[in-house]
Amino acid sequence: MKFIGEYSKDSKIILEIVIKNKNNQPLNLDLLPTATIFYDSSDSKIMLSSVTLLSVEEGIYANEFIIPNMFQKGRYIIEYSFAVNSQTYKKYSYFMLNDQENDNEDSDTILENQESIGKIIDYILPPEFQINADIQVDQNKIIITPEEVKSNYNYTVVLTKDIKSLSGYSLETDQVIEWTTEYQPLYVSPLEVRSVLKDLFKYFSIREIYESIRNAGQEAHQLLRMSANPHSADFELLTDDDNNYYAVTRFVLYESSSILLNSLLIQLLNMRDSELDNIGGFKLGDFEVDTSSNSSSDNNESNESIDIMIQELLSKINGKIKFWKDAMFNRNARGYAKPVQAVYKGGVVAPESRDF
Repeated sequence: MKFIGEYSKDSKIILEIVIKNKNNQPLNLDLLPTATIFYDSSDSKIMLSSVTLLSVEEGIYANEFIIPNMFQKGRYIIEYSFAVNSQTYKKYSYFMLNDQENDNEDSDTILENQESIGKIIDYILPPEFQINADIQVDQNKIIITPEEVKSNYNYTVVLTKDIKSLSGYSLETDQVIEWTTEYQPLYVSPLEVRSVLKDLFKYFSIREIYESIRNAGQEAHQLLRMSANPHSADFELLTDDDNNYYAVTRFVLYESSSILLNSLLIQLLNMRDSELDNIGGFKLGDFEVDTSSNSSSDNNESNESIDIMIQELLSKINGKIKFWKDAMFNRNARGYAKPVQAVYKGGVVAPESRDF
């Protein structure tokens, strides 16, 4: 297991993994790799955070991670996970976290307590946003069973320092666990979205991709006058027995891709407005734009390649969206658009001649 160094709270570290074969060629991954951070306690590993890595070069994936102030002193394990041809592989490294001590120890304690209280206030929501749960203790495990878990929801569990073991030990800091429940409705997979976005797929997290698929599915339900709320009694998913099921899956595929591309385009525009004047350019993954005054015209043209790529792909996708939206309502069938026929109204008397 590789040791990457010793750090203090609020330090920035780079999580990086190289994924290549024996011939030093990059591998085609099923999804973007992730880096999960665990606290290495004496008898178990406690998962604290997870980061999606982005492609920075061919076969090299990385992302920044800022060590939260709530992390306690000790050893932390980084688990890199990636999948190739539906088979998952894992690599590990670790780092040490040290406490920062100032001359005024009492002042540090007060500040630390204030920060801890602030974080708890941020995480513990008002009662109307909380749910009841059954809590059981099984030896060294705390089993939390919520009474009702809904789809499309983000849930947070806060374990405070007041929790003590049978031996009297308590947590050094508050622990926070977050997770997202199943998204509904889903009619395509992230791999299908990847086939549409191609090289641009790597700029989105898996959570963003699932959210776009869900949002497109809800839009399809609304268009078909079906319930889009998975918690309502009349909510149901389309099945492959339905006549417009395939058209819905194609609509969701291209609509979700359009949602992602538009968000990327907006991100690029915002970055230009806020940063270009100051830094002379910006970098997004392996796309780098340099707008300094010394740049040549050829470089300026190449710098717009990502915009052109997005616009061209959006143009193709918008055509697909229209086609499959019409297919959902059987508007593409032959003979759907009938010509407008003129109606002859009888019994009309021609005016008399006005000849002299």
